Amino acid sequence: MFARFGVLALSAGFLVGCHGHRADQEKPAAATMPAAKPVAAKAKCITAGDVVQITVNDLVGIGIETTKESRVNGIGNISLPLIDEVKVAGLTPAQAEQAIANKYNQAKLIDKAQVCVEIVPPNSEAK
Repeated sequence: MFARFGVLALSAGFLVGCHGHRADQEKPAAATMPAAKPVAAKAKCITAGDVVQITVNDLVGIGIETTKESRVNGIGNISLPLIDEVKVAGLTPAQAEQAIANKYNQAKLIDKAQVCVEIVPPNSEAK
């Protein structure tokens, strides 16, 4: 008896659907939902041996971009013009940008330095 009731209840569940309507009935219009925000991919951390491309605005003159590719040395540093070495290993590119900008700001070389750091794909060569 209980087994038959379970089969009937299960069958009724397939016919009813999520909104309490039978599957053969017209479903109500879907409610408008806000678009889901994309999930940010976890940024890769820079490691020793990586090649990074660094772009610094206004380093040699107003409105001039200076771009350099540098390989991260064994202790995690890169060498940059006028500020010597900056530790970037273990940082994401965004964190490295902030570390480099802070170093240029502290050296009073650039007011509010704008820096961009990208990890160069392994199949590219360092300049």
